[in-house]
Amino acid sequence: MAYRQAGYSKKFREEHEEEILLHQAAKNAFDDMGVKKLPKVKELQTEYARLLEKKEKDLCRVPALP
Repeated sequence: MAYRQAGYSKKFREEHEEEILLHQAAKNAFDDMGVKKLPKVKELQTEYARLLEKKEKDLCRVPALP
């Protein structure tokens, strides 16, 4: 975003080359997976809490070793 705001400046690109390449690689990876929109942090937290609760329940069902 800042790169566009800087008018695609060569100087800006040189100064931020690493960040730009990381961003482009991440975008390409998400595009390859077909991800159009990233989930909101709140949605991720809710899913994490649900999975953690399921994990704890599953661990309670595992029989103890003799």
